[in-house]
Amino acid sequence: MHSEDLRKSFNVSRFIQAIKSIKIKRNLFVKILIVEDELVSRKKLQKIMESFGECEAVDNGEDALNVAVSENPPDLILLDIMLPGIDGYEVCERLKADSRTKDIPVIFL
Repeated sequence: MHSEDLRKSFNVSRFIQAIKSIKIKRNLFVKILIVEDELVSRKKLQKIMESFGECEAVDNGEDALNVAVSENPPDLILLDIMLPGIDGYEVCERLKADSRTKDIPVIFL
C-alpha cells in the first residue's frame, strides 16, 4: 500500500471547527502535539494550530511517546501514519495501552 492510498480528502474548515469545539467545551488552553516527519507539512500544521493553543511538533513516533508521558502531556495528538521507525498505528496502540495516555484524543493525518 502506498502512502497516497492512505490519504483521504480533508475538510480543513470542519477540522478547525472540531478543534474550536474541544477548546470551548473544555474551557482551557489546549496543548497540541503534532507528529509529522515531513518538515513542510509539520510547519504548516503548527502554524494553523497555534491559534488554538500551545503546539509542540516532533518528527517520529518515539519522540511522540516521550512527549505524551511527560509532565505536561498534550490534550490532543495529530498523528501521521507514515513515520520513520515506529509508525502512527503503533504509536496509537501504545498510547491507548498506557493508562497515562489512553484518554488523549488522537487524529490521524
